[in-house]
Amino acid sequence: MGNDQDRPEPYRLFFLIGLGMGVVGVLPWIFLQMGIGFLPWNPIAFHGRTMFWGFLGAFVSGFLMTAAPKMSGSWPARPWETALIASLLLAQVLFSFLGLEVWSLLSIVGVVLGLLSFLGRRFLGRRQNPPAMFIFVPVALFSVLVGSGLLLSGMGSAETLSYAKRLMYDAFILNLIVGLGSRLIPVLTRVPGALAPSGPGDTVSLWRGYLIVLVLLNASFILEAFVAKEAGFLLRAVVLGTVLVRNFKVFAPRNPAGFLSSGIRLAAWSLALPYLGALAFPAWELHFLHLSYIGGFALLTLMIAVRVVLAHGDQPLTLELKTSALLGVAGLMLTAALLRGLWPLIQPEHLFQEAALASFVWLGALLLWQMAIGKKIKNAFQTLWLRSSKPLEK
Repeated sequence: MGNDQDRPEPYRLFFLIGLGMGVVGVLPWIFLQMGIGFLPWNPIAFHGRTMFWGFLGAFVSGFLMTAAPKMSGSWPARPWETALIASLLLAQVLFSFLGLEVWSLLSIVGVVLGLLSFLGRRFLGRRQNPPAMFIFVPVALFSVLVGSGLLLSGMGSAETLSYAKRLMYDAFILNLIVGLGSRLIPVLTRVPGALAPSGPGDTVSLWRGYLIVLVLLNASFILEAFVAKEAGFLLRAVVLGTVLVRNFKVFAPRNPAGFLSSGIRLAAWSLALPYLGALAFPAWELHFLHLSYIGGFALLTLMIAVRVVLAHGDQPLTLELKTSALLGVAGLMLTAALLRGLWPLIQPEHLFQEAALASFVWLGALLLWQMAIGKKIKNAFQTLWLRSSKPLEK
């Protein structure tokens, strides 16, 4: 029998699941190009959902279930909580592969409800308040519930269904990145004074700033769907650009600079800049958004995961500064983003070939991350069976 301190944190299992789903999610394009007939029922839908709710969903779950107890001073994840969320993430991928749309959506709803329950119980039993930026987390999760509810109902206009999909994917990830990143990114990029204490007046100003960003960011999705796509893209580009400068502090000096901080800043710029392309050429929005999905969402996720693995795995943080493979990961990710995002604009008739090539580069990035960082993740499956010697929470 172990105790809470003995049990490895949930990120160990979820990060490995995320890497696996990152491989599975691009296999349809590779199989299609190789003439292999073992394809999902709907390869396009399977790819998008697996990348968001397999790859990104697993990393998000691992981070939240590891960080929230520490930030709130509450109890760590129980094995059954980890097993439940992990099972639902894997079930979603299986249902999506089989073309069982409703069951796939219900699995995603289960993941979100599980995370909300996990976070809510820790918040109620907290011994300290989490940072102000955590307000973005419930908004991100409730966005998914609203979006999935609209899709499950099957009702509404084409604009409503488009809005629902944006809530389930883009709004979900961007709320998390903007909120959590506002605290994490200046720290991880080693901006001096990133965690300097603030006075009461500064705290009120901080909350006000976060709420303004929260409202404007989520309003951009409403504008995009129901008013004008260009208006939504423009507002989102302005919000993200402002966040990059004011919150992420991408122009602030670093002390010291290192490979991790360089990768994070490249990913941060990849979040906002593609929206300018989508704004100028809305008919090609999906291609431009892939620049943000791969170079922004995915790269930033892997870079933040580096600190989680090192800090919680008793590894020296100096590895962030001198592990040159991290710059290789960033380079491969950005190359995959450019291949998928820009090449189809030049040769749209070869879209699937271009997607396959981008997928091979993507796999190279995941392999390099695993060799440099992932191999340091130990005892992943002990998150599921080590029992606690402490009484269960109320």
